[in-house]
Order: sequence, then structure tokens, then C-alpha cells
Amino acid sequence: MNAILTVLSDQATVVHHVRDFAKGLGCAVDGGSASSDTETRIEIADTGDMLVELLDYVALAATQAGVGPNEPLCRLMFRRGASAQVTLGLRLVELTVDR
Repeated sequence: MNAILTVLSDQATVVHHVRDFAKGLGCAVDGGSASSDTETRIEIADTGDMLVELLDYVALAATQAGVGPNEPLCRLMFRRGASAQVTLGLRLVELTVDR
């Protein structure tokens, strides 16, 4: 299943880190201009492990940047069959890193 993950944040560092990480995974990324410091759009060809890795990295980048609990917003859009398009809005609620 193909999907598009849009990451929105008031913190440009979060958006830039996520954009660079997605490019490193081989994803097509929009929003590379200076005018898009608050948003990036990532095309995901295979939503399995790659989606989990991207969401994990969004959480880590947001935590490292010290953003508040309402940041960042992730919108996941995908097609269900030929006629239905589904969009989910996701926010970081909790992050635990075990070592």
C-alpha cells in the first residue's frame, strides 16, 4: 500500500531532521525549500516497517528538540481500494526509550 506522511511542526529543526531521515530511507520527499520549514511531505511506497521507522524518528526528533505535547502533527493519507481515501492525524503522546 502506498501512503503519504505529512509532518507539520512549528520547529523547523524537527521538520528538517525528519526530511533528511526520510531521504536516507529512499523516500520521495517534498518540501525542501526554505518556505517549507514547518511542513514536509513524504511518499512511502511500502507502509510496513518504513512507516514505523518514520514515526519513531518523528518522535525522537521532537523529543530532542524539546517540543510540546501538541507537536508535531503527522497526517497519514492512504487509499483503501479504488474509491476511499483515508487520512489519519497522529500526535506524539508518549515516548519511552529503553536501553
